[in-house]
Amino acid sequence: MPGRGKGRRTVREWLRLGRDQAAIVRRWPAMAARAIRARGPQFCIVLLAIATLFAVDLARENRVLRTRVRWHIEREIAAAEEVRSLTTPPAETATAAEPAAKPDPAAGEIEADPGVTAVAIRPEAAEWPAIGQRLRGFGWHWSPTYGDYRLHTGIDLRVPVGGEVRAALPGQVVSAGRERLWAHRVVIDHGDGLQTVYAHLSDVQVAAGDRVTAGQILGSVGPPGEAELADGVLLHFEMRQDGHPVDPENYLR
Repeated sequence: MPGRGKGRRTVREWLRLGRDQAAIVRRWPAMAARAIRARGPQFCIVLLAIATLFAVDLARENRVLRTRVRWHIEREIAAAEEVRSLTTPPAETATAAEPAAKPDPAAGEIEADPGVTAVAIRPEAAEWPAIGQRLRGFGWHWSPTYGDYRLHTGIDLRVPVGGEVRAALPGQVVSAGRERLWAHRVVIDHGDGLQTVYAHLSDVQVAAGDRVTAGQILGSVGPPGEAELADGVLLHFEMRQDGHPVDPENYLR
């Protein structure tokens, strides 16, 4: 039996290489050729069988991964379509008869159009809740925290720690406190089914039941909650109409 020459590997070295299944799949032709020269065809058959098993295993893992990704995408598309159907104003319907005369609305109120929902029109424009760079808008986005695509139900602003957060519209505080996913969060009701949400605050200066004015300080930005932990320090701002998220940038001036 010929002695080992320079560059040849022992059986122990081949087994050590076998710990890297990707390396075996990539290198098995060259490894088989060396095995034939060094140890004979029987060892080559064993090596080839191992490489085949690893290749089959990798293919199966890839199929499972593709199936999971497709399932997540289809689920998020369905969720986005549901939100869109709930927030899209219904089409106005023409009536043959002239509508009856209505009294003028009271001061400060806007007469409601029965053919248009509150999402389509709004008597006032909202103020931006903080000063900062726009990091992410409303819609479908990649989530670094969860590692998948999902519907982002508001806008994120890059605001430094301690940056002031202000009420976008006048209203009444529904809740204000700490949550695991959103750190400190404030929810304000503005009437007509419209609410605003301010999340990832380090502290709050209002309490449930308080009346607030537009521009009033609600608290300051701090470390984010678990929902957007990988994004760093930011303000998450939402607007909801009748409990459903809507694009805040349609309201902000």
